[in-house]
Amino acid sequence: MGPAEIPEKRLATYRYSVWKAGRQGVPFKMPPRHPFNPLPWLRLILARGSATADIDAVFNAVWADGLDVADPAVVAEVAAGLEPMEHPEIDSDAVKQMLRANTDEAVGLGVYGVPTFAVADPAGGRRRLFWGQDAGDMLLDWLDDPALFQSPEMHRAETCGVAAERRR
Repeated sequence: MGPAEIPEKRLATYRYSVWKAGRQGVPFKMPPRHPFNPLPWLRLILARGSATADIDAVFNAVWADGLDVADPAVVAEVAAGLEPMEHPEIDSDAVKQMLRANTDEAVGLGVYGVPTFAVADPAGGRRRLFWGQDAGDMLLDWLDDPALFQSPEMHRAETCGVAAERRR
């Protein structure tokens, strides 16, 4: 069950997002429907070569402009406003396969949400995942001092067992 499927978690997450953006002075407007199917947007970005300007345009459509990004007409409108490109075939088998490969790679890395930063340990240890917009400071601290994760309590956190599991 995803966070948006738990009514109070959904509400808390959306309120936090609005609050955090306001606190940081970042333009933010919730789309009228969320969650939404991101596949057309991901395919659009991949078909166009994952250009930063395209990613920014899609991000702004969703979070700064608050457009109804679940509406195919909005996808078409945003796509039409991007820098011209020769035949970006959003629904081509090649783009669909690229998205599947990217998804498989993320799952293989253990990625479990966005944003996730997967960083190789500079000391040659295992890769570390940092998840969530609030993990940025921890990532930066760890890059400055990889020994951060070598304390006894950090080891205890990493090896903590599971005492109960929900039936699926």
